[in-house]
Amino acid sequence: MVMGDNLNVDRSALLHAADRFEEIAEEIRSRVDSLTKESEHLFETWVGGKAVDRFRPGVEDWTISARALTDRLEYIAKNLVGSANAYQNQEDSNTAALRTSTRPTYLNLDV
Repeated sequence: MVMGDNLNVDRSALLHAADRFEEIAEEIRSRVDSLTKESEHLFETWVGGKAVDRFRPGVEDWTISARALTDRLEYIAKNLVGSANAYQNQEDSNTAALRTSTRPTYLNLDV
């Protein structure tokens, strides 16, 4: 289904997807932090302190790339929530318009 063609979008599915994207972003962030600390520890312990300085730019590049990915996932999640809310608002507006248009109208015969 193309977004916008049909208001019968499953809002809960959009919100679930948004939650999942946020969970994935958090998991990536956590793993990146853990792996960065572990790699620095390995360099210091097994290779020597000078190796940390030599390989740090590579680790920092990797960390920056991972952060960019998590930022993008969070951006997607926020857009999914926004879309879900927009569909809900449109559905509420359509329901309100339908209620208004189906109310009986009375002629004022007090002339």
